[in-house]
Amino acid sequence: DVDGDGVGDIILSGDVNNNGSRDALESSGLAINSGALTVRNLDFRGFSGNINGGVLRANGGALTVEDSNFQNNSGTVINSTTAVGTAITLRNSTLHDNSSTIVGATAMSSLVRLAGNGSYVLENVAIYNNSGTHAGGGTVASGGILILNSATVQIVNSTIANNVFTYTGAGGISSAGLGWTGTATGLITVQNTIISGNTVNSVDANLQAGTAYTNTTNLIGTTVNFVDAANGDLRLAASASNAINQGTSTGAPTTDLRGFERPRGGAVDIGAYEVLYDSAPLVDLDSTTGVQNT
Repeated sequence: DVDGDGVGDIILSGDVNNNGSRDALESSGLAINSGALTVRNLDFRGFSGNINGGVLRANGGALTVEDSNFQNNSGTVINSTTAVGTAITLRNSTLHDNSSTIVGATAMSSLVRLAGNGSYVLENVAIYNNSGTHAGGGTVASGGILILNSATVQIVNSTIANNVFTYTGAGGISSAGLGWTGTATGLITVQNTIISGNTVNSVDANLQAGTAYTNTTNLIGTTVNFVDAANGDLRLAASASNAINQGTSTGAPTTDLRGFERPRGGAVDIGAYEVLYDSAPLVDLDSTTGVQNT
């Protein structure tokens, strides 16, 4: 973040042949096998991976990703192995306009795969406007976030919205937002999170919960008014009364995805973005009149 605006200024590209499109020559990204790796203020684009790779993959150790952006990638974006002790923390980051379709294959992956006896935290994360096509056999439990095995997962103040997936073959896709099967035996907690507008074959498919989980003040499958969802602005509109000041403060982060303080109103907002003003601020531009101007 060279200019200090909180946005990554360095783009890491997997577009090996620099042709601006996703093809079989694109590369996977970074992997950690042990120890600790922190990725901060980076923009990842043009990478291609499958369920054994990904833009970022933790084969072991602790991976922390903060203040980063992932877009225009193919296949798996954030991936993990089944190794005991693997940990991933994804915080204050965005994943959008990626395709979960695996280049050169008929199948698709999940954008975020959390597997094994590991510990995973997603906090202030926005996953939106992603897509993918599954033309192979078998069922993909989730095109968005997939939880596997005995993973312990905590998703807090995140927004998973408007992800669109399609299956055209003999297989299927259970969820376009968040999903896991009955074989997932870990502790799963979802709090202050929006999971809305995610579809499979044009039908709402926001959550596939194979087992019980802790569900605290979430908006799942509920219409939420965003500022401009079609163009990727997932901030809450002033009319989003079901999300503004409706969250649970205990366990919530003290800032939002952009770094603005939470809460700004009477309580924490649900989703990755905190509303800064309930109404437009009044500013007196002409102090001689004593009347405030907007």
